[in-house]
Amino acid sequence: MYLKHVFFKLGLICLPAAVALGFCIRPVSAVTFLPAYANENVSRGFSDILRLVAGEYTLKYVVLPLILAILLLLTFCFMFSFIEKHFRIGRTMFKKSFFEINNYFIPVFKIILILSGVLLVFYALAVSGVTLQHYIFSGEGTPNAGSVVVAALWTAALSAVLVWLCSPLIFMVPLMQIYGYTFMDAFRSSLSYYGNHSVKITLGLGFGFLVVGAAGLIVAILDQFIQNWYWVQTTIHIALHWLLLIYIGAYSMVTAFSVTGMERKDNRRYY
Repeated sequence: MYLKHVFFKLGLICLPAAVALGFCIRPVSAVTFLPAYANENVSRGFSDILRLVAGEYTLKYVVLPLILAILLLLTFCFMFSFIEKHFRIGRTMFKKSFFEINNYFIPVFKIILILSGVLLVFYALAVSGVTLQHYIFSGEGTPNAGSVVVAALWTAALSAVLVWLCSPLIFMVPLMQIYGYTFMDAFRSSLSYYGNHSVKITLGLGFGFLVVGAAGLIVAILDQFIQNWYWVQTTIHIALHWLLLIYIGAYSMVTAFSVTGMERKDNRRYY
């Protein structure tokens, strides 16, 4: 019952951002765009594939990515504040965490800024690689089976590299806020902690993306056969984004407390 109470409050924190993301972009879109790509007439090359990966709304409305970034910033500030108090005090302090989200603003803002740059490079490489192989294997028009397979391998490999590169960054926000480290001190410490548990941490972080990506891929495949189910599909996308946000925030704090040896007051014995 206690864990359900914690999960419910985390869900409330992540819900607004999940709804916004669900209407704009597929979850783990670098992989879940593949079924749509397999049936797409790629006449404009890069721009067509970019639309499939990034989402039509995020490209059509320039201000939308900024709004999504602000929502994610506030969501993670609130979530980290809530989880920290839960771990260090042993109680859920929803209202107090909300009024203290400013404590996490600068650390989370710095990490989101870095991740935004990394993601821009990632999407540029992903879309460019898919476009290049499309012209090599399929020319213009609808991709053949070879193009879909190569695109899948390319985006899966890039996604694995992205998770590996981002894994050390998950410690930086707790280190900057809880320990009071500067950005560079937090970066050096996070690399040190990550080096001692690199495989476990990367696999743990990647697990969330793998589960959500697999579910999103099934939905994307069904979308090619089911008509008039926009609202059902969007609801599923919202749920998947919601689960992924909760997982990333919780995993970041749980792992940070674990590798640094910080005491957790929330651990309870159940009989």
